[in-house]
Amino acid sequence: MVVLSVRVNFRSSSLHGSLLPQNELSGLRPAVAVIFFVSIFVNLLALAPMIYLLQVHERVFTSRSFGTLWFLTAIVIVLTLVDAALAWMRRETVSRVAYGFVEAAEGPVFRAAQFRNGQSGGSARYVSDLQLIRDTLGGPLIPAFCDVLMAPLFILVLFLIHPVFGVAGIVIILVLGLLSVLNGAVSDKVGRKGREAQADALEFSAYLTRNAEAARAMGMLPGLTEMWKYRQEQARRWQAAALRRTAPIQAAMRYIRTLQIVIVTCLGAILYIGGAISGGMSFAAILVMRRAVGPVEVVVDGWKKYAASKDAFGRLEELLAEDQTRVEAIPLPRPTGQLTVSHLTLKAPVSHDAIVRDVTFSVNAGSVLAIIGQSGAGKSSLLRALAGVWTPNAGTVSLDGHAYGNWNQDHLGRHIGYLPQENEFIPGSLAQNVSRFYPEVHKSDPALFEAIKLAGIDDLVKDLPDGLNTQLGPKGHPLSGGQKQRIAFARAIYGNPSLILLDEPYSALDSRSEAHLVETLRVLADRGATVIIVTHKLNMLQHCDTVLVMQSGYVQAFGSRDIIMQRLPQNKPAAALRVVN
Repeated sequence: MVVLSVRVNFRSSSLHGSLLPQNELSGLRPAVAVIFFVSIFVNLLALAPMIYLLQVHERVFTSRSFGTLWFLTAIVIVLTLVDAALAWMRRETVSRVAYGFVEAAEGPVFRAAQFRNGQSGGSARYVSDLQLIRDTLGGPLIPAFCDVLMAPLFILVLFLIHPVFGVAGIVIILVLGLLSVLNGAVSDKVGRKGREAQADALEFSAYLTRNAEAARAMGMLPGLTEMWKYRQEQARRWQAAALRRTAPIQAAMRYIRTLQIVIVTCLGAILYIGGAISGGMSFAAILVMRRAVGPVEVVVDGWKKYAASKDAFGRLEELLAEDQTRVEAIPLPRPTGQLTVSHLTLKAPVSHDAIVRDVTFSVNAGSVLAIIGQSGAGKSSLLRALAGVWTPNAGTVSLDGHAYGNWNQDHLGRHIGYLPQENEFIPGSLAQNVSRFYPEVHKSDPALFEAIKLAGIDDLVKDLPDGLNTQLGPKGHPLSGGQKQRIAFARAIYGNPSLILLDEPYSALDSRSEAHLVETLRVLADRGATVIIVTHKLNMLQHCDTVLVMQSGYVQAFGSRDIIMQRLPQNKPAAALRVVN
């Protein structure tokens, strides 16, 4: 049971920049050593049936002794039981390696994927890559590879039986190995294209699932279905192309694997007729050949999965290498809320066109800023940069004089409240969502009740079936748009953040809830928080201290509320957005 006590200690590994860096493999080496060490005995014990067959044929058949038969049978039964136990221990160790790897890597991978999410899509693919690697590590490939390394032992036994068998074994293994390498080389590029196309189809399907209600309501499903079918067809075409290239090679490998029994039987018969070997040796050669070639067959059959895992590993390496460029800064003191934006430029992730251009302004702590402008002016994009969701392509965003890049991201996030236009909740209770899933928070947390009271959702919580324990998220309790916005607002102001960013916070609220929100914002500003609101409602400007007008990504006007409102043509909201500074 020594093998079962082996624990794969990955926790000390940083896993930044390299999924398994060379200097961090100390936790993996003992497990790998155990797997290889046990494989030696597994392969040695695999010779027991062959020796048993040879001894029965040579001794029992000639002496007709039942005692010898029972003795040999008892020995081989014990040896095969030991072989089975060692094989089970090896599988357990391989499984521990796979799950230990995932346990260590999933946190850094998930976290790095979320940081990349702001610019280039979700994390589902990276999590899927991690599971694929786990399945490959925990599958039969590692034991088979260890067994392949022991193939020379069986070739030696074949030579001991007769050199002809040894030469035949070498030829068969070499041919299968060369065909396997050729198969991988031929299918590598096309197979990778097929896997990428399949991943693209899966991502599109996941997106469609998340937006199924709106798509169904607006009659979009027929067109979206055709788009999904097109992506599926592209994946099938690449896979078919890979199959056409590899089918002849795989057919040849299958033919050789089937023919090997015929070859060894024929050679055994020739040697037996010629008096070079006994009948028992001929049968033993068949068993040994099968054991020598069997692991090669497993490796050949698992080549496709290995290739997919190799691609997945490369993507995760690239992800973590990119994540390594994010320097984990030392936590800074709680900010007062003084926000400074200097020459900020943002580009769209796909088209790389600038959507926010050379924006510069400053907001004092404890003040309320309104950002207005026509649709597409860059207001929401600017707010994402102020929230730290998007990284500027040029310029800086600073809080209390410290650029966002100098803050510890998690620490900074605790001082920012962000309410985007679309509000979805993570699967969990209402209390967990409002308190941002902070690990140290519990249901009696004073900050939780304060946020609920300030947001004015006491009545909402009381009306829910399980109160604070009500489950939210895709499978949770259904909520109206206004309820979602009010709960999301409570989450944004939880913990008394220094900077509160709200994108159209009134869009789904009734007049009573809107009035309460305005009152709450003034209370937060009086406490010293900096509040920034993106709004189309010009009547909300009277509750703000300063106003920033954007057009086509540029700052068109910035100044105090009174000055900006004097320049706005009365009762002409559309013209109001054509202010000249």
